[in-house]
Amino acid sequence: MRKTRVRTHESQVRLPALDVTNADRIAFHMAEFNFIKSEIAELVKQTNTSMTFAITTSAGIAAWLFAHPAAYWWARYLPLGVSLLFGCQALSYYMRIGEKGEYLLKIEQKLGSDGLGWEEEFRSKPKLIGAMHTLSWGALNMAGAAVALFLPTK
Repeated sequence: MRKTRVRTHESQVRLPALDVTNADRIAFHMAEFNFIKSEIAELVKQTNTSMTFAITTSAGIAAWLFAHPAAYWWARYLPLGVSLLFGCQALSYYMRIGEKGEYLLKIEQKLGSDGLGWEEEFRSKPKLIGAMHTLSWGALNMAGAAVALFLPTK
């Protein structure tokens, strides 16, 4: 059997030197800043949607299980499993929001005035929304565990 060699040719494209002014850099970072803010707003919506889906799905499954005691032992863990899965998804959104917020803070520190800017202003404030979401997810998971523990068996 004959071995063949694959040759790769890297084409070198020479770009003309860019004449980037300070105003161009500022315009770029402002556009980037606005785009990242819109991404964060979308992630916040997705965290709320995850919570809504988790509550609705878990409650629907729990109601059905109480009306029709499960023949399968594992069915009693479905509400808890659903809330954990949606909770993990929301946690990933929260983490991504934090990463994007840190980057926005860097942009604000470079382009903004001292002490001004959304991220600069609110990073020292209590994180009430995060705390409320954590409490809500905890309560939903405890409700799912209660369904698993107190579901009547056949």
